[in-house]
Amino acid sequence: MVGEKPTSIKNPVIHAGAGTLAIEGEMKSDQQLWYQGGDKVDVYDKNWNLQATLPVVLQDYDVDKGFSEFWIDGACGNPPP
Repeated sequence: MVGEKPTSIKNPVIHAGAGTLAIEGEMKSDQQLWYQGGDKVDVYDKNWNLQATLPVVLQDYDVDKGFSEFWIDGACGNPPP
């Protein structure tokens, strides 16, 4: 078994189809994002306690119902995942 090392991702960009949602800030590996529209995203810990609110920049970000392809880019924290 391989254990999980705590790390982070800086300024992640979520790609959905042809659009992007760029998050301005850092997210740790034990945190979750909740984007509900607008120009910010909330960051929660594993018990859903609000940890931060980060600004986002949208570019043609629109996700339709059904199948969508997603991927994330960003700078690795230290240590890398």
